[in-house]
Amino acid sequence: EYIQFQPTSLYHPSEPRFLISEALRGAGAKLLNPRRERFMKKYHPDWELAPRDVVARAIHQEMLDNDSPCVYLDITFKEGDWIADRFPHIFTHCLQVGLDIRHEFIPVVPAAHYACGGISVDTRGRTTVNNLWATGEVTCSGVHGANRLASTSLLECVVWGYRCAQAITGSSTSSPADNHSYMYERHQNLSSRKHIKNERVHEYWKELRELTWAYLGMIRTTSLLRKGLKKLLSLQQEVNEIYTHAVPTDSLAGLYNGIEAGRLLFHSSLNNKRSLGCHYLIHDQD
Repeated sequence: EYIQFQPTSLYHPSEPRFLISEALRGAGAKLLNPRRERFMKKYHPDWELAPRDVVARAIHQEMLDNDSPCVYLDITFKEGDWIADRFPHIFTHCLQVGLDIRHEFIPVVPAAHYACGGISVDTRGRTTVNNLWATGEVTCSGVHGANRLASTSLLECVVWGYRCAQAITGSSTSSPADNHSYMYERHQNLSSRKHIKNERVHEYWKELRELTWAYLGMIRTTSLLRKGLKKLLSLQQEVNEIYTHAVPTDSLAGLYNGIEAGRLLFHSSLNNKRSLGCHYLIHDQD
């Protein structure tokens, strides 16, 4: 249930989300609402340098209060050449979409970022499933708290990644024959299965993304979680029926797993009654 939302991604109606580094706020960039007022002082004594989850929820609230699709990040008070040299990737990308951040405010919105743990592992990356190891931000190693920080992510990748590799190379794994036998039994009747068009899978993916964004966002309520879970279970039943009778493909397997991951997120969010870090829950139902 601990999914971090990056506070500032570039808002552009016709462009994919592009992350605007927190380093801009670290360098003094100011967050402004549509009335061009700084607003972070209402939410945290550290203003723009507040924890990520606080900043993301503050931006979300300002968008709601002002009925606006975004807020703005202002770095224009810095010298132009310094901006271009200090943040070349952001400067270049914004320029490509017609935005000169040396002279214009950056329209920003929060965006779903990374997980802050999930799969339980030991100090070697072993999970509770035999012959399955995990490392990185998908795991619950004990390094991350209730918020994700880049430095702890690096620690997990370097330390746990190394230990995980050592554990794998020093252990026995299932034989290729076992895997082949399983796959043969699982898909031996492929001739009777139907081909599912990728366009249909993409439509289901779109529905899943919209559902999880609407009900598993930055501010969760027990009523919306229960409503969203009901919708997801209906979607899961429909996709499972297709999955059972379709020719297996990577995209269909990904959809199947994505829906199951969503179900786990809903259940975990409902079971965790405490708001902490990037899991923020409002109890509006018994």
